[in-house]
Amino acid sequence: MAKIKVLIAEDSKLQRSVLASIVQARKDFQVLEAENGDTAMAMIEKEKPDIVMLDVEMPGLNGLEICYKMKQNPKLAHIPVMIITATSQKSTKSDEELKVRSRADDYITKPFQSADVYKRLDKLLKESVHPQEERRIFRWRL
Repeated sequence: MAKIKVLIAEDSKLQRSVLASIVQARKDFQVLEAENGDTAMAMIEKEKPDIVMLDVEMPGLNGLEICYKMKQNPKLAHIPVMIITATSQKSTKSDEELKVRSRADDYITKPFQSADVYKRLDKLLKESVHPQEERRIFRWRL
């Protein structure tokens, strides 16, 4: 069975390492890492990961710009995106606005708990429909 590829784009090496450890703890997940927005965008276009986790503030393209570009591109729009924000719990409304503006599928606020990361990843996987799956479903209906 193929592993689920998760790209983590985060400029903080420590935060990226923590997220990678959380995600890799599940044996069916493979982690790809990017330390800036430009590298992340190139990796997304080349690797076509199953899920992308984007920090809002990064050098080069920021997470919101990457998400917006992905959702405008028919070849990438199906990939679920989770925005990682550093805002406080008091600003939940602004986090939700970020999600809507960037067209992200979900967001998570730092600091986060492992269980919350897993819950959100599972939700994104459950809700995502890849183009290949759509074709397979369509064929069965014929």
